[in-house]
Amino acid sequence: MYWKAARIAIVLGACAMLTSAVALEAGRGGLRPVPSGVAPGLGLFQPSGSVPTSTSPSAHPNGTSGPRLTSGSTPGPTAGVTTATPTPGGTAPPGPTGAAPLPHPITSVADYGAVGNGHTDSTSAIAKALAFASARGGTLYFPAGHYLVRGAGIGSAIEVHSGRALTIDGAGRDLVTITNTNPSGGLLSIQVDHTVVENLTLDAQTANTRQALGVVANDVIVESCRILGGRQFFAIYYAGPGGSSSAPTYNTGNQLIDDVVSDLVDNDGISWSFQENSLIENLQHTGSRLALYVDRYVTVQNDIYHPGAQAGGTAGFWISAPSDHITINNFTSYGMGGIISNNGNYISSNITISNERLMVPGNTLRVDAVNGLTIRGCNFGAGDTLLFSGSLSTTSVVVEDCPALPMIRFQGNAIVRATFLADTYPAVASPGASHLQTFYNFNTAHPSFGVNGGVWANRGGGFFDGAAAAYTVTNLTGYP
Repeated sequence: MYWKAARIAIVLGACAMLTSAVALEAGRGGLRPVPSGVAPGLGLFQPSGSVPTSTSPSAHPNGTSGPRLTSGSTPGPTAGVTTATPTPGGTAPPGPTGAAPLPHPITSVADYGAVGNGHTDSTSAIAKALAFASARGGTLYFPAGHYLVRGAGIGSAIEVHSGRALTIDGAGRDLVTITNTNPSGGLLSIQVDHTVVENLTLDAQTANTRQALGVVANDVIVESCRILGGRQFFAIYYAGPGGSSSAPTYNTGNQLIDDVVSDLVDNDGISWSFQENSLIENLQHTGSRLALYVDRYVTVQNDIYHPGAQAGGTAGFWISAPSDHITINNFTSYGMGGIISNNGNYISSNITISNERLMVPGNTLRVDAVNGLTIRGCNFGAGDTLLFSGSLSTTSVVVEDCPALPMIRFQGNAIVRATFLADTYPAVASPGASHLQTFYNFNTAHPSFGVNGGVWANRGGGFFDGAAAAYTVTNLTGYP
């Protein structure tokens, strides 16, 4: 049984950053925000170790745009503004041929005194450039370089808390690094809808500060960035507007696209809390889990997860109830397959996990407290487990077309109702497995399940063992 810390939100003034303490969420282990009363401003963390680099090392002031949610708005030129050059001077940086132009007007932080030499503090210069850009919209641009920033107290060093929507753009993920040097605070806080952050690295790891990126806004796109978090807090914290599990309210339309994330914290590396109609796509994540907390209509797809050196939080993803209409598609995990968990007495609904691949034997996809779960086309290899656990019912489960499903375990004391359709059951070959049956029941509630179709490749007598359960087997090729 895991226990989660309930986060205590610290409300600051309009220019202050949101900082959240953590408190265990009863019943499941993982850092979770309690964002009721959350105010603007966020403090983030940093990651560790080397991470994959961008495939395009060239300077990119007019970088291409990735996929966009059709429901979200994309920032563009501000109505009535025709200026195409930065102020106070200079020309807009040239972009690669065929790239979508940056929204004009373009404000370069270098024009306000920011110095990307890796040892000069540019906090004040960036704040002046941000204030000017926020007043007129367009793009806040970071030329190639390493910029140091340091906020006051627990606030974030860069706060986008008012004004027009901006694109915050860098010359390239490998060419622009912004490092927070204040261990007590976060790096970048966004509270303005339709903000875009792209083509730079946010580093909260070097000085082990709080969060690298914090968002309390709608339709925020973070694309082609590297985000580094440390040991204190989430690397990325989308807090949501407030509410509670019993009366949730949501931010909408937020997206993480083509980003590289690395973190050192032991619990949630990415906290995606109270979000709806949102997308996480093409993420390369090393460290702690992606936590989906009381969300609805969220899609996570084409992501690759590697656990870091952390002792905990390496579940891949964690869906906390009551979440609804969550889709995990093409998730490749070198750690656990993920967790669907209760949250108090709440359960989730309409969860789909498709085409997941578990790459390392001995891991699990753990399921609890859900009504309406489809697991489709997932590959559990030769030694990974689909585990039904917990104390709340798990019903209307369909597990279908999985090319390798070696072990299914029932435990806890909750009702489980599942159907297995056209799956393939290889021989149990997990090193150190305590039993070799494909289906094994530790559950005192006597789960019921049906197997219809598929291919049986386990040994004779290896179908079921353990406590009593009710099951039927039909049309299973190779089954005695």
